Amino acid sequence: PGIVKNAAKVRWLVIAYVLLFVYFNPTPLIKLPLVLALMAMAAAYNLLVHFGIFPFKLTRGEGPGAVYATVLGDIALVTVLILLTGGAYSQFYFLYFLILLLVAVAFTLPVALAFTLLISTIYFTIYSLRHPFPVEWLNVSLGLILVWFAMTLACYYLVGEIRRQSESCRVAYGDLKSHHEEVESLSQRLK
Repeated sequence: PGIVKNAAKVRWLVIAYVLLFVYFNPTPLIKLPLVLALMAMAAAYNLLVHFGIFPFKLTRGEGPGAVYATVLGDIALVTVLILLTGGAYSQFYFLYFLILLLVAVAFTLPVALAFTLLISTIYFTIYSLRHPFPVEWLNVSLGLILVWFAMTLACYYLVGEIRRQSESCRVAYGDLKSHHEEVESLSQRLK
């Protein structure tokens, strides 16, 4: 399975986590009926991904367009979830980290940084709506935004290293297989 199908598997875990969290940690900030409706929409979206209907039918297969559609859909879902669970006080900001991991794996560095900037802008906007005076929250919000950029860069670097190692192993395996075939051929001639 490709990146979009693997992201769908992680999305099921996130849906389960959110449902368990809002059930066991009810607070006045959480708009439970709306969160449940959003999780039902997320589950329906995930089923469409699982059965290959969305975004594949729109983008003709699991190419870059499908991954873009998936990432934008996930950003929208997480943002609405954050708004429904307390906005600046939501417990679900960490879900943006999962999206950034997907972005670091799926895209080039400039695209990954652009998505990080988009998520940072959304976060900054949500946080500033709750705290109109920047002096109070500027350090916290900028600190988290810097962590997101650092994480995107680190993940991109690590994914690149893993890909290079994987390519080296693939080449070495090919060489080994070729040498094995030569040895087998020589062995057959000697018999």
